[in-house]
Amino acid sequence: MSLWGKTMRALALLLLVLCSCLLPGCFGPLALHKAVLSYDETISQLDREIILTNIARVHLNRPTHFTGTSSIVAAFNYGATASFGGNIFETTFRKAFPASNTYTFGVGATVAELPTLSIVPIQGEEFTRRILTPMDVSKFTFLVFQRLPMDMVLHMMVDGIEVQDRSTGKPQRFILNSPADPQDYEEFRRIAAHLAGLYNPAEPNLFIETLSYNETFQRPAATPFSVMEMAAAAEKGYQQRHLGDKDEFTFAKTGRALLSNYQARALANEERKTLNALAEANAINYLLIDVRPNHPGGELPIFGAIKFRSFQAILHSIAAMMSQNPDNQVGKDPQTGGALQNPARTLAVNVTNSRPSDAALSITYEGKYYSIPNNPWDTLAFILLSGLYQMTVTDISNNDIPITVPAR
Repeated sequence: MSLWGKTMRALALLLLVLCSCLLPGCFGPLALHKAVLSYDETISQLDREIILTNIARVHLNRPTHFTGTSSIVAAFNYGATASFGGNIFETTFRKAFPASNTYTFGVGATVAELPTLSIVPIQGEEFTRRILTPMDVSKFTFLVFQRLPMDMVLHMMVDGIEVQDRSTGKPQRFILNSPADPQDYEEFRRIAAHLAGLYNPAEPNLFIETLSYNETFQRPAATPFSVMEMAAAAEKGYQQRHLGDKDEFTFAKTGRALLSNYQARALANEERKTLNALAEANAINYLLIDVRPNHPGGELPIFGAIKFRSFQAILHSIAAMMSQNPDNQVGKDPQTGGALQNPARTLAVNVTNSRPSDAALSITYEGKYYSIPNNPWDTLAFILLSGLYQMTVTDISNNDIPITVPAR
């Protein structure tokens, strides 16, 4: 073989080695990037469809059932192939075939993905905590602080408002947020619209605050605290004052939340303490509300507690509106300011015999199509519903009965 032929073969072999080394490195990150985004979108889509499917189940009086994906294990196999060939004519044939020396080479790469999904049914104690337990105040405040429409959050999360005596906290009546009771429902909607009109983050007239106050107690100076006790008290916020033959200790205490048309921190200490005692008399899924006269929005005063629903109850309220058809628009009170959308339904879910042409989301269940209309209010309301579902998520990776499915 001539020097030229040897040189070309060496260069071709070097190129093949480089390609076989570099191809898996090129395909690996690209495949991983696509796989992560695809799995994320698939799991997100499944969660949305599971929520809508359970609305359909409740609408048809079927039991609800939820599943979660606890893990995704995807193995990627990369391979590379290389080949080299040539037709080499030596000096004897070069005069007859001057351009007959040819060299060929080829490279190839393969990528194989082998994912395994672990699907966990949400049941038992996990189902009770996530689906049946009423929402707490922290979820409400978080969503409102994200600047979601307050009336939308109230319509979806709240079971009703318990009107209470301002001085004793004794319940007087309950305003139900359900079209099954049209009179209560209209009153609740007007209150929700009034609160939403007051809540303007740019110029707030409605405040959600945690009640904090100072607690004071005394101890005879004849029985002083030890150094260790004093250090522990200081860590908890106690402040000591000497009052003759007594020692007085004051500490700041953080209590429950308050929804009001004034700033609670401007109140006197004893009044904040009294309000917190009234708030703590309610269950954990109640939020104390105090809209006072002589403050913005005080034309419609109310004192009581907002009761929050469970996620299961939210699904039932949405399904009930599908059947009860509350199409009568509830107008806001003339004294309520602000421009509000205030639709008839918290979240509209359409049921049709054929697939809707324009829907934000649709599923099939028992021969019917259930879909979310593609308009700003309903798409945002479904985002809120999905967010509430995600806010109930706990660690399901240690569930005893995961269902492992190798994807094909």
